[in-house]
Amino acid sequence: MRPAATHVATVLLALGVVSSPVSAQRSGQLEATPQIGMYLPLATLVEVVDPGSGIGVKFEQQAALALGGRVGYWLSSRVALEGAVAFVPGDIKLTVLGAGTPPPTQVEGSRVLDLGVRLRYHWPVGRVAIQLLGGVAAVSRYGNFWDLLEQSGLQVTGRTDLAGVVGAGIAVPVCRGFEFRAEVEDYLHSAKFTIADGVNPPENTDSRMQHDILLAVGLAIGLHRF
Repeated sequence: MRPAATHVATVLLALGVVSSPVSAQRSGQLEATPQIGMYLPLATLVEVVDPGSGIGVKFEQQAALALGGRVGYWLSSRVALEGAVAFVPGDIKLTVLGAGTPPPTQVEGSRVLDLGVRLRYHWPVGRVAIQLLGGVAAVSRYGNFWDLLEQSGLQVTGRTDLAGVVGAGIAVPVCRGFEFRAEVEDYLHSAKFTIADGVNPPENTDSRMQHDILLAVGLAIGLHRF
């Protein structure tokens, strides 16, 4: 190959315009990726204030460790379809508003379970790769906090929401069949609950847009090629 042609080919490979042999080998590959990271909710779940008394409550999911993983299948050298799960053994902070300074608070366990499917786009840039993600997930909340509400006579529904998921990350080959990944995802969904005490008509909380950020690192492991 002539020097000029060699230079052009090298640039195209570096930019990911054409696939390298390693990238092309992804097509038909089944892989699993165990992950660990941090779950960072950015919005308040519930904030309700009685206009007459000025007394209210606020529920806030707290940041916590996240454990999970992915199973993916590469449809081509660039695009993979994957299923994902993330388990967050976290807490909810309950704040009583209008009842003094500082306001009374209580923290109880509230686990979060995310189950979803998404597409992963792989864009090689030299040795590393940029990866873009998009899909949907079911976000469910359960645990001691919600059990205590029910034990007090309150029935709370609406604890599972459908979220849109967008994200991005980097991938670095470690050795044949193994790839280190670091990524960030945003779970976007609307949190709205219905609370009933069995006596008065059920009440709906205001719908609040949630941005639940998941920061995670993992090791992608090639399992089988079809």
